[in-house]
Amino acid sequence: MKKFVYAVWPLLFFAAGVFAQSDNNRWTDLWQTPAVNYYSVKHAFDSVYADKDEELHALKGTQATGSGDRDENEDLDGMYFQFKRWEYFMQPRLGPNGETTLPATTYQRFMDYLQSNPAAMAQHNASVARTATSNSWSFVGPTGAPTNSGAGRVNCVRFDPNNTNIIYIGAPAGGLWKSINGGSTWTCLTDYLPVIGCSDVAIDPTNSNIIYIATGDRDAGDSPSIGVMKSTDGGITWNTTGLMFNNNQGRKVARLLIDPGNPNILFAATSGGIYKTQDAGVNWYQMSSLNTMDMEFKPGDPNTIYACKTALYTSTNGGITWSIAAGLPPGNQLTRISVAVSPAAPDNVYVLASLASDYGYYGLYVSTNDGVSFSQRNGSPNLLGWNADGGDSGGQGWYDLSIAVAPYDANTIIVGGVNIWRSDDGGYNFYLNAHWYGGGGAPYVHADCHDLIFEPGTSGSYFAGCDGGIFHTGNDGASFEDLSNNLCIAQIYRVGLSQQNAGTLITGHQDNGTNVKVGSNYFSGLGGDGMDCFIDRTNDNNMFGELYYGDFYRSTNGGASWNGITNGLTGSGGWVTPWVQDPVDPNTLYAGYDQVFRSTDLGSNWSPTGSTMIAATDIQVAPSNHNYLYVTSGLTLLRSTDAGATFSNITFGINSGGASISRIAVCPYDEKKLWVSISGYNNNQKVYYSSDAGATWTNISYGLPNIPANCITAVPGSMSDAIFVGCDVGVYYHDNSMAGWQPYFTGLPNVPVYDLKIYKPAMLLRAATYGRGVWECQIDQSVLVPQAGFSANATSVCPGTPVQFTDLSTLNPVA
Repeated sequence: MKKFVYAVWPLLFFAAGVFAQSDNNRWTDLWQTPAVNYYSVKHAFDSVYADKDEELHALKGTQATGSGDRDENEDLDGMYFQFKRWEYFMQPRLGPNGETTLPATTYQRFMDYLQSNPAAMAQHNASVARTATSNSWSFVGPTGAPTNSGAGRVNCVRFDPNNTNIIYIGAPAGGLWKSINGGSTWTCLTDYLPVIGCSDVAIDPTNSNIIYIATGDRDAGDSPSIGVMKSTDGGITWNTTGLMFNNNQGRKVARLLIDPGNPNILFAATSGGIYKTQDAGVNWYQMSSLNTMDMEFKPGDPNTIYACKTALYTSTNGGITWSIAAGLPPGNQLTRISVAVSPAAPDNVYVLASLASDYGYYGLYVSTNDGVSFSQRNGSPNLLGWNADGGDSGGQGWYDLSIAVAPYDANTIIVGGVNIWRSDDGGYNFYLNAHWYGGGGAPYVHADCHDLIFEPGTSGSYFAGCDGGIFHTGNDGASFEDLSNNLCIAQIYRVGLSQQNAGTLITGHQDNGTNVKVGSNYFSGLGGDGMDCFIDRTNDNNMFGELYYGDFYRSTNGGASWNGITNGLTGSGGWVTPWVQDPVDPNTLYAGYDQVFRSTDLGSNWSPTGSTMIAATDIQVAPSNHNYLYVTSGLTLLRSTDAGATFSNITFGINSGGASISRIAVCPYDEKKLWVSISGYNNNQKVYYSSDAGATWTNISYGLPNIPANCITAVPGSMSDAIFVGCDVGVYYHDNSMAGWQPYFTGLPNVPVYDLKIYKPAMLLRAATYGRGVWECQIDQSVLVPQAGFSANATSVCPGTPVQFTDLSTLNPVA
């Protein structure tokens, strides 16, 4: 069967373009095309948004500092931000010619690594068995949503067919979660799958232990799909099915349907066609080449199926043949449609349509003849926009588009875009049911609704999956409850640690802002997308966070309030702009824009140094000699020995195979020793080491899996040059006594690790993951020795002026 699936690839690629029925110059159409070339998408995007970068940079220091992910200026199309998130993930993971299919190979590459490395397999098995070891990882946070923020994105919400207290949700990079008590608490079922993103779930109605998941992220590409996976023991263990994608196909699985009368029959809606199995997933057959984003059975008749992306197609014979519906707008005017049905009116089909031009609301269309023909019932207000009165234009219809019809009343319809709207008269009129910040007198539900579902057997109760988690109303939307509770699905770009208190840290989240943890209190600091962040190593009250492109903020009261600190910054920073505190002088900060900027007053004012480059991706200052700066920008690595006055290119000797240098680590006691991590999929090209400030390099990659290496950190107190590297799956350890690398991931979910930091007083290694929050483990102290260290609040003073010293020694020395 696998040979058959792979063989039809050329046909599917052709069919995808036909089904789109739209101008392929639109970047969203290209983006959702299987195996699309990155540069084609970027070119199409840039041709539309050429002026948006300047507009966004002009807003630095003026953004709101509220909660949620919609602090973006509303004049800036929300699609801009969605693309930039995808671009940040995809660019370091491209194939040689811009192929976007390599992330889907992570599954097999990691499995190959486990098979060839007994120590790694032992750690993996210990993780699956939940066996604790001396250096096992444990979860730090956030548990649920930080106060006034969101937990993370939810793609789908599904009920156990036999018990509505059992609920499943799928997160784009955080996996499948299950609640057995109506959403009060949650358990993750997929932590140790090599790919843990989930877009849909189907449960066997005759045996609830049989579960199917659509892997990957259908709406934004935050994780790749490897096809459909199956569990027969309630999610304890998982196996592949016959629908597994070849490495070069770049597919998405958007929807799974299971025949209620014959659970051996399932349908999968994918970007490469509609597939059907009649033997519970062993073999799958392509029933159509339609690129499909949504699909429903006719209530009471599973032989009648409705499938759609920019047009609606109907099959009345179990998927053998398909016919296109009449009465809907032409496909080239639409970016996406979603479909809903209700057993209260089984002949009715409801279609929510989004405009191609600005991704706003086109209209609600209803068929009363099983999808043969449609008529428009509503075209205003703008149900997909941001405003509480629907008076704006535009939206995010390609990204968040959901509709549900009450199973007990076909006149009750709810629609989700940025907000949630409701109709009680069959769709002729709508009113606001929930709003992204509680505007218009409506209750608050976090922005960007990806799924809506009514609770079976109950009136007035429905659930919403959105960018902030899962929300529930039991009174038709009069009020909502956030049920994210202990969901741990935060997609975190960076983490910053206090060096005074183990319980204090700061994290930058996709979709859900910059958040602060102090003890057990995890709360929102900044809105928007949270990026690079850190805490003053000498004063926990001073915290630093940023929005996209280096929009820097500082708090002087532990995160309670924030002020913009971008005075003097010019040019452009990256999507995640790196900035650091000088390890000697705490008042000095460095930031990597298209040149390096310095501030000597904790960010209040900035001035350029001597470098010129494209937007920097990492910047590090040597702890042993703060005149040494190292900066990377994609394929380029620069060094300064005079605090940024001049820079030299030290890239020569790093053979990255065209992959990006992701991060830099500098030895704590020798400014000339440094390491760089490499992204991409070039085997044995993951980590390079220099002992002479970059004059020469040694490849020390051997023994790492062939998956992207995202971050690297050096261990203070180690006399053996101990380092850790974080990859798309797992953390790995190396020192100069080893020829290879030791796996260091017992208990850590198989999720991309985007940042590694060390809490020095207790030697805790902390990992910021893109989908499962922050984790920590104890570093094996047998490789360490105590290291003395201190900082001062002033380093140049007049005689008699008091100086406050802070002990920064590691491993608790007693003398």
